Amino acid sequence: MDEKVRIVDIQNDIERNRVVSFLYESFGLGFDEDTEKTLVLERNGSIIATASFSGNVLKQIAIDERFRGEGLMAPLLGAAMHEMISMGHSHVFVFTKPANIETFRGLGFRKVAGSFTEAALLEWGSYGIDSYKEELAGFRRNENGRASAIVVNCNPFTKGHRYLIECASSESESVYVFVVETEKSLFKFSERIEMVREGVGDLGNVVVLPGGNYIISSAAFPSYFTHLNDLLRVQAELDAEIFAEHIASTLGIERRWVGREPYCKVTGTYNDALEKILDLYDIRLSVIDRLEKEGRIISASTVREALRTGDMETARSMVPQTTWDYISSDRAKPTIEKIRQTLSRH
Repeated sequence: MDEKVRIVDIQNDIERNRVVSFLYESFGLGFDEDTEKTLVLERNGSIIATASFSGNVLKQIAIDERFRGEGLMAPLLGAAMHEMISMGHSHVFVFTKPANIETFRGLGFRKVAGSFTEAALLEWGSYGIDSYKEELAGFRRNENGRASAIVVNCNPFTKGHRYLIECASSESESVYVFVVETEKSLFKFSERIEMVREGVGDLGNVVVLPGGNYIISSAAFPSYFTHLNDLLRVQAELDAEIFAEHIASTLGIERRWVGREPYCKVTGTYNDALEKILDLYDIRLSVIDRLEKEGRIISASTVREALRTGDMETARSMVPQTTWDYISSDRAKPTIEKIRQTLSRH
């Protein structure tokens, strides 16, 4: 019996299409465009299992049902992990079904979340959720007071974001604003968190923090960026569980604030998942109407579209002065040029 694990040349259309067909025809799975490497386990020349990764996230893991129970996934996943480590990834995530947890535990993975959802997030490496929580605890501002949290992307920071934070600030002893750290937005993370910090600098009870790997990250919530609707609800619930179980408990957060979402299905589904999961942890979800200007909701996407088309008057009217100061500076010129040359929704 000829059986081997090998790396697929995903730049070769024939090789790539074999993997795509295996994933789709056997499991209804897609092949992510950001995939860096794919490994396959072949038996007599036919693919019977696959594993891929992008950055530090294992993905597209599948095995032909006829061969389950034979212990074949361990060598394939071990080879994938070896490739990831050789590329400098010392902290690895995998999003999988609860039935696969024991397989990954055998490779040294630890469960981060997955108690109330149809999926689980596991991680491997010396740094993990416990290390993150120790770091986070250093930012805790209150022991027994009313703490709130807001998660924002701010691509860029608008008057709408400012309004949401002001509402939370007025009703909370402390407000923790987490800025999504994944680099999949037109404004870089360093630009976005700077705009947020400048924009709320006068609010003394607001702490702005990077979202890290555990808040709407590519590992915990890839559908936020890919629109894979079949996975959206499950991954949103998983992200909400991570927040409630680990982040809210560490910072004493009793309330999460979001803007009402009448248009975007992704954000709307995310809000629904938050409400369902946070209620299990006695965390209140406050949903407020979005700020409007002349009957039009103020949003980052509207600002980006105005910047793309050169409608600087509209863009300026929807952002605080601190954001406008940055957008109109020389430092932002590369980003503004990138916006004008793309139709990306992020």
